[in-house]
Amino acid sequence: MRAILQHAYGGPEVYRTADIPVPHPRSGEVVVRVRYTSMHADIWHVMRGHPYLARLLAGGLRRPHVPVPGTDLSGTVTAVGAGARFSVGDEVFGEIVKGNQWHNGGTFAEYAAVPTDRLAIRPDHVSPQSAAAAATPALIALQSILQVDTGPGRRLLINGAGGAVGTLLVSMAHARGTDVTAVDTAAKAGLLRELGARRTIDYRTEDYTASKHRYDAIIDIPGNHSYQRNAAMLTPDGKYVLIGHDEYGRAHRPVIGSVGKFMKLAVRAPFSRHLAPFNLKAFESIADPMQEIAGQLAAGELSPAIDSVFALEDAADAMRHLVADSPAGRVLIRVTGD
Repeated sequence: MRAILQHAYGGPEVYRTADIPVPHPRSGEVVVRVRYTSMHADIWHVMRGHPYLARLLAGGLRRPHVPVPGTDLSGTVTAVGAGARFSVGDEVFGEIVKGNQWHNGGTFAEYAAVPTDRLAIRPDHVSPQSAAAAATPALIALQSILQVDTGPGRRLLINGAGGAVGTLLVSMAHARGTDVTAVDTAAKAGLLRELGARRTIDYRTEDYTASKHRYDAIIDIPGNHSYQRNAAMLTPDGKYVLIGHDEYGRAHRPVIGSVGKFMKLAVRAPFSRHLAPFNLKAFESIADPMQEIAGQLAAGELSPAIDSVFALEDAADAMRHLVADSPAGRVLIRVTGD
C-alpha cells in the first residue's frame, strides 16, 4: 500500500512516499481503508521532534518509533480483529492517537489499524471529508467546552478561533445558545460569523485583553497572552481554559514547549476561582466521546471548516501550508478519497 514515511526529525523534506505492507488487525482493532486524514500541529511536533519532549513521546531520539505519520481518519472497515465492534463495510471516522499526545499513528497510508474504542460510525449525510475534519479537533473542543459554563446569556471568548479546533468550538458554543466572541485574523471573520460568532476581533489590529468587555469564559488556543491578562477579562466567576500549542517553534521553548505553561496553571488552580486547567477527566460524564461527536455531526450542531485538501503524495506541501499560511479550518489529506 502507498504510505508516507518519516525517516528522521526535521522539516517537511523528511517525508517520502513508499510501498509498505497492509496492517493486520489485532484483538479489539479493525483495519480501515483510509479515505481522508488530516494535517495538524501535533503532526508538526512529531515531524520536527520539537520540543525535545516530543521525541520521548514519539518513542525515538533520532526518529519516531512509528514511521507513518497521521493520527485521525475517515474510511471504510476492511478487516476485523477478535472482539471488534464494527463490521466489514462500515463507514467510520475517529482517531488513533488522542490530541496533544505527540506520536505518529499511521493514518498517512491507504490502510490503518485502529482500536475500535476510538471510532464511530460516520452519519449517512456527513461527508468523509467533514468526518475527517472533525475527529480530533472536535474531541479537543468538546473536552474544553465541558469545563466552562455555556448557554443563553453566557459570554465566551475564543482566542485562535479560526483554526480546526476554534471553528468547531464556535459551532459547539453557538449550538448551545452562547454569545461567542471569536479572535483571529480579519480574513477569517466572515467564516467565524457564519459559524455563529456574534463578534469577531482581528488580533493583528486589536488586543482583546485591552478591551473593557468581560466574559464568562475564555478558551485560549494559542496561549499568546498571559494568564493574568486573560483573567482580568473574566467575570467574577468566569473560567479560563488553555488549550495551547507551541506556535510551530516560534515561542522558543525547545525543551518542553507549552507543557510548562500547563504545569504552572495546574499549580495555581487550587488558589484561583478562574482556572479550569485542561482536564483529562472532562469526558467522564460521556460514555462514548466519539459517539457524542457523531451525534452532534448528525444533528447539524457541528460544522467542520475545511481549508484545503492535498493528495497523499503532497503531504510535505500540506505541512508547509499549515505552518506558513494560517489555514481557516482543517487541512485534509486525500488518501483514497470518496
